Amino acid sequence: WTIYTDGAYEPDGDVEASIGAVLVDDQGMVIECFGMELIDSLRQEFLEDSKHPIYELELFPVLLALRVWQEKLLGSQVVFFLDNDAARSAFIRANASTTLGSTLIAEYIHFEYKCRFSPWFARVASHSNPSDQPSRLDFTAPWIQHVQRVDVVLPAHLSEWGNNGCADT
Repeated sequence: WTIYTDGAYEPDGDVEASIGAVLVDDQGMVIECFGMELIDSLRQEFLEDSKHPIYELELFPVLLALRVWQEKLLGSQVVFFLDNDAARSAFIRANASTTLGSTLIAEYIHFEYKCRFSPWFARVASHSNPSDQPSRLDFTAPWIQHVQRVDVVLPAHLSEWGNNGCADT
């Protein structure tokens, strides 16, 4: 599997903080995608750690993609493409530079262990990232126009989410 992820933070825009991801199968076909705005309470949680939380917003969709597509990813090889080098490095090191980032990385490690997938993290240029548009709630790109869009319900706060990845393995 290949997963492209992106986070967007535009405090002066109509949508302040949003995330997106695109799932691609081993034949290069886009299977599903998601894109959503962070609700106010969750956005405030991200802002508690940073005045400009793009780093954390780039980490978050990787974790969310694992939660959403965990059954598909179980035991698979997964390549994650991110357009933020600091976030990509955090996953490679399994260590983040902020408190919230550390929380997200710890949850990621849980998924990696429980779901037994083999990850690889690579860089994609922002202008070549197919998840850039979904992260800005734009689903008009030809590669995602006709694929299933996953509706993801985010918790009001990350602490309400629980640690439940691949629970039956």
